[in-house]
Amino acid sequence: HQNVKSNGLGDPSLLLYYQPFNNWASITAKWKHALLIGAGLKFPLGKHDEQDQGEIINRNFQVGSGSLDYLVSMNYTIRKNAIGFNVESGYKINTENEDGYEFGNQLNLSGYTFYLKEFSWLSVLPYGGVYFEHGQKHLSNGFEQVNTGGQATFASAGLQFYKGSMTLNLIYQTPLSQSFNADNVSLIESGDRFSIGFMINIAKKGNGAFIPVE
Repeated sequence: HQNVKSNGLGDPSLLLYYQPFNNWASITAKWKHALLIGAGLKFPLGKHDEQDQGEIINRNFQVGSGSLDYLVSMNYTIRKNAIGFNVESGYKINTENEDGYEFGNQLNLSGYTFYLKEFSWLSVLPYGGVYFEHGQKHLSNGFEQVNTGGQATFASAGLQFYKGSMTLNLIYQTPLSQSFNADNVSLIESGDRFSIGFMINIAKKGNGAFIPVE
């Protein structure tokens, strides 16, 4: 009985990464690997109280959450010659917003095999693998909310382009399995996903690594 459209700028996130080791620039190492450990914040700047017909719309459809959330991340890559493997994990700790609503904490895991092709003016990295996500149930004033939380596994294929310190990332994902919490009158399913990302590397010259990052 409702057709709701929600758009606008979402909540921005800021993550800082520390690199314990990276032998990407080594000439003698047969196996090259790099580890990134990150932490950051998601800021409550997106609109989170949009209404339809006098009532607040589903929290999942809001462009923002209204809460200050904490982020931790890990990214490890190993490569021999042009072929490598990347594993990444992220965890988001959500807090309660001013309306007493708290999104469930979220876990993301991914593993990708990639191939690096370097040209004189551009580097290209196609990759493919599996992506997993899990979300806990939401809370409203301390009470669990129906039709929230669950998990899904996706097959993923992507393409990254590197030029200097800039990276363009394209990724397509299709669900392999999914199990979202739903009541007897609701059906919650995830469809195919496509996203575009742009990154700028501010690491010192020579310390960068070709690492698929979502």
